Formats: sequence, structure tokens, C-alpha cells
Amino acid sequence: MSADDQLQGVDGRRSPAESGTRGRHRPPDRSDDHTAPDTDSDWEHQEEWLASSDAVVDTVGDLVPAPTPPPARRRRRTEWWLLAPLALALIAIFQLVLAQRGHRDAVVVLDTNSDAAVAQPTAAATASPAPLPTPSIRYSANRLAQAAGGSLGAAPIGIIPGIPALDAQAAVLVDMDRREVLYVKNHHLPRAMASTAKIVTAIVALEHAPLSTIIAVDATVVAEMRPDANRMGLQAGERLTLEALLYGLMLDSGNDAAEVIARGVFGDRARFIRLMNDLVTKLGLQNTHFANPSGFDDPAQHASAYDLAVLATYALQNPTFREIVGTRRKVIHASSEAGRTHGWFGPTNLNRLIGSYPGAFGVKPGWTGDAGYTLVAAAERGGRSLLAVVLGSRNHFTDAERLLNYGFATPAG
Repeated sequence: MSADDQLQGVDGRRSPAESGTRGRHRPPDRSDDHTAPDTDSDWEHQEEWLASSDAVVDTVGDLVPAPTPPPARRRRRTEWWLLAPLALALIAIFQLVLAQRGHRDAVVVLDTNSDAAVAQPTAAATASPAPLPTPSIRYSANRLAQAAGGSLGAAPIGIIPGIPALDAQAAVLVDMDRREVLYVKNHHLPRAMASTAKIVTAIVALEHAPLSTIIAVDATVVAEMRPDANRMGLQAGERLTLEALLYGLMLDSGNDAAEVIARGVFGDRARFIRLMNDLVTKLGLQNTHFANPSGFDDPAQHASAYDLAVLATYALQNPTFREIVGTRRKVIHASSEAGRTHGWFGPTNLNRLIGSYPGAFGVKPGWTGDAGYTLVAAAERGGRSLLAVVLGSRNHFTDAERLLNYGFATPAG
């Protein structure tokens, strides 16, 4: 209850002194009782009142007030006088409460052009900068550091002896279930990522639009597509569901599908790329930045092997994403329905580990001139799920197989 409400409650109540004084020395009120007193106590009460008052009886028997004020009135004045200090104390307390409340809500600003002080609302206290979001996915390298004697440098390091020889310039191997790093090589070094960028393109689209969303193929996308770029084979004016485009994106590694998705989900390509980078920030990653949705070489686009492992782990938590990247081939039949018209497509997964490496279930290979061959590969075996990332390799599938084999041979922490 506020101080104002307390004050209002006190004002609405009659003090005990006030209510008691007015009725204590009066005879019983019989205004609603038309029967005569029938007990001795009633008569005794009236007689006591008559005897204690200064009233006199005239010849008719009516009570006539005495010339001097009755004692009851004098006692009433005396009691109010005694209550005056208490009332003043209560008023002072309420004023103090109101003053303290006002001090919290306002500061006094002196107007130099006036003799009066004007109360102004206080500005909200300046909040401390919000801390960066705590990563929801973080891999521990404690056991790896102990095995390496406390140093994780550029040299390849694994938990157990017999680490594989890799062609990749940067790599990491993680245990997805235990959130543990099992092997590193330049794992925090930012590098060109090629089509592994499409992992983030896919998960951002899945988180912001239903699979049934119809997206039109912009003629500009088709006209600007590089001749040597991987394509889903989209034609200008076709209208496809987001689901169909995601299969073309992740299986065919369709750069045309990447651009159509980025422009079609919001109608704003720049906004889509901002959301890709927002996910990087959300996960607390420091060595990744996106400038396009396809993975084309760009000085502003890069990722580290560790960051890609975290991003892929995040994406694989989405069941639809996991189903798509684990599909070997998808048939998309031609459609002439109103609002959904397109030709036939048969996306085939370019990740050759799907179907050839036991337990493989994703996720994405890539290649560009700057990046070399890249691959994010996941597999499960014996109740364990491992994920390998290789960047800057000439034998990305072989490197990934060696890493996964090493990981499954490493005892679980």
C-alpha cells in the first residue's frame, strides 16, 4: 500500500477517542424501543446518570440543563487536547513517508529564473551494458589441454597417441554429446569457409519461415549467377516452397537456392545476412562473419573450424535440418498448381560420406579458390555423436574420415 493509500485509510476511520467520548456518558438510546424499562439495572443506569449530572428537575419532571456546561463536555475537550500531540505525530510521519517516496521518484531542479523549486522526474539510471549472451553451446578442451601439457597451439593435438596426419590447414574434432574437444589444429584461425556457410543460411531460414512458404525465383538471381557455381537449376519466375529450396541448397549446394532464400524469406537480403551474423553473436563466437548466404569468397566472410563446429551443432538440434542434410537424394516433382509452378528437381547430396561412412548423418562440403576444400562431417556410432571440421584441404573427405576414426577410438571423457 502506498503512503497515499495509508493516509486515505487513516482519514476514513474515526479514532477510538472520538467515537468513545461521544457515547460513554449518555443514557441508553431507546429511540427504537417503545417499551418501558423492565429491569432494575436499566433504572439504576438512568439514576446513576441523573445523579452524576448537574441537571435539575422542574415541576413537570423534564430535565433542564444547568447553567454551567456538563462535566462530560469538559472531559471531551480534555481528551481532544491529550490526543493533539498524537495527531501531530501521525501527520509528521505521513509527511516523512511522502517525502521519502517523492525523493525516489523526483529530483529538485532549481530554476534560475524563478524563486520556486520545480520537481522534475528523474531520468532512468543508466543501465550497464548488457553482457554478451552466454553461449548455449560450448566445447571444453580441458582434457585435451592436459594431454598436451597445457598448451594448444597451431600444431595438431589430440587426447590419445596416434593422431592422424591431415592435409587440412585447420581442423577440429568434437564429441557432440559430451561437449568435448578431442583434436585441434589451428582451430581458432579464421579462414574462407566456402559452402559450409550454407549451414547457417538453412537454419536461419528454418527459424524464420514455415517450410510451406512459397518463394518466387527472382530473374536477377538467375542472371547474376556465376557460370561455374553449383546450382539447383532454378529458372526465373518459378515459385517453390522453402522446403524444396532447402533440399536444393544443402544437397546440390545450390548457390541459386541460397540467394533465392535470402531474398525471399523477408524480401530483404541484407536483413537475412544480419540474422546470420546475429546467430554468430548469440552463440558467443569470435572468429566468424558472413557477407553472403552462399559462401562465395569475400574478404569480409570467414570462419574458424571451432566456430563452424558450434554452428553445425546448433543447426543439428533442429530435426528438419538434420533430416535434410542426412538425405542422399530427393525427388521434387514438377508442379503447375496455382501459385506454385516449377520444374522437376532431383537434388543429390554432395557429401559422399552419407551412405559410405558408417553412421554418417551430415552435414556440408564446399570448395572455392580461396577456401580450398572444406567439410563439416558428423557421424554416430556406439552411442556417441562426433563432428569433424576441416578447412583448407585438398582431401577433405579423407581428412574427415581419419578424424572421425580417431575420435571413436578415443575413450569418452
